[in-house]
Amino acid sequence: MRRARPIATGRERTFRTNDLFFSRTDAKGRILSGNEVFTRVSGYTRDELIGAPHNVVRHPAMPRSVFALMWDRLVAGLQVSAYTVNLVADGSHYWVLASIRPVTGGYLSIRQKPCHPELFAAVQAIYVDVLDAERTAEATDASTPEIIAAGTTRLGELLNDAGFADYAAFMGQLLPAEVAARTELVQIAEEEFRASGRPDRRGAALQAAELGREYAQVSDALLALVKRIDMFESHSAQLADQSAYVRELARKIYFFSLQTALLGHQLGERAAGVSAVAELVKDGVGGILAAADPLTELIDRVRTTLGALAYSVAASKLEVDALRVFVTELIRDQASDPVLLDDLGLLAEGIADDVLTTSRLLGELRGLMPHLRTPLGRLDGRLREMDALTFNGRVECSRIGDRADAITLFAQIRGLVREASERLSGVDSFSGVIAVAAREGQTIETTVQALVTRIADTCRAA
Repeated sequence: MRRARPIATGRERTFRTNDLFFSRTDAKGRILSGNEVFTRVSGYTRDELIGAPHNVVRHPAMPRSVFALMWDRLVAGLQVSAYTVNLVADGSHYWVLASIRPVTGGYLSIRQKPCHPELFAAVQAIYVDVLDAERTAEATDASTPEIIAAGTTRLGELLNDAGFADYAAFMGQLLPAEVAARTELVQIAEEEFRASGRPDRRGAALQAAELGREYAQVSDALLALVKRIDMFESHSAQLADQSAYVRELARKIYFFSLQTALLGHQLGERAAGVSAVAELVKDGVGGILAAADPLTELIDRVRTTLGALAYSVAASKLEVDALRVFVTELIRDQASDPVLLDDLGLLAEGIADDVLTTSRLLGELRGLMPHLRTPLGRLDGRLREMDALTFNGRVECSRIGDRADAITLFAQIRGLVREASERLSGVDSFSGVIAVAAREGQTIETTVQALVTRIADTCRAA
């Protein structure tokens, strides 16, 4: 007999940063398994959770539209990450960042404590707003799909206001930022633990399962990539600025070209040299626009790949951390439950998939970066031509006298061109870092295959 659904009390239940929840559901969301952290924090026994719908822990303050969004991605075969507030058996609540992926026969979820205060606070405020939109719709006797649509619309508006095209774009920043923040906090805690001299039960469990060496290699390699997440995101932001700058540059130079054409028309035959230069400046704009378009398109591709890479690295690191927790519990409880062993195998497959994705994305980036040089070189060549033209324009203007406005115009164009050449000179400077990371990705790919094989052997032997 199941308990009556608890009434929310407003009290928050806390747990440790290094605690990771782990559970698996079938395709309809019924719980098939869950780890000790899940039962301890949720307040339910394992028997109460197994077979129950996962919404047994759903809190009334959680927007329906967010759950609908999560399900839409999962049904489409995509991973999803989101903050969720959950209801404990005694009516208290706890917040997690949930990262869920489709697996054979259902879904596998890993949940961590929110560790990025700014993002967490921002999303909590967004959820309040979205929930208010849903309740407003509900008050008008709207249907459930209409209520969810109202929340989804409001969520999209709020994310757009925050600078994100959609939830997928936000999620691409959310998981990497949270995993990087958690990794840093856990590292500090582990250093303090080692300094205390107490025995490392998790490390001992991995050794007992004969996973220690492979696990350490994968974990260390992923840790190195996690530490680069900030650098990936920083470079992505710089590329976004450069892409916007190139688009604005093309607009400004086009505007100046119209002014030079007008100048040439005004001066007529009495300043044939200025008119000729003005016409050449106008013609040169077409070359700059033709060079700018492929550059911005390629920059956008690099940024998209960088975002996918950061998410894949974060997902891999979270799964590897969960593996350590999971194996520790199995060894401690001396469990040979076939369901739990299936969980272990599916988790290993998830790690392998994400590591392979990470390696592939690093390879794509390594291939894309040299291609930046071609449109950059073309644009630089066009800018140099424009620089020479504007210099000639100033020379011609000085010959006719009393044309300070013309001299100023050509000086403005030349200043813009020189600024552009300087700003765009470092667009492809990230290539060396990507090349090193790509080599590391290939090493992780090889090592994770050894780890997956070791886990498969462990499961067969159990």
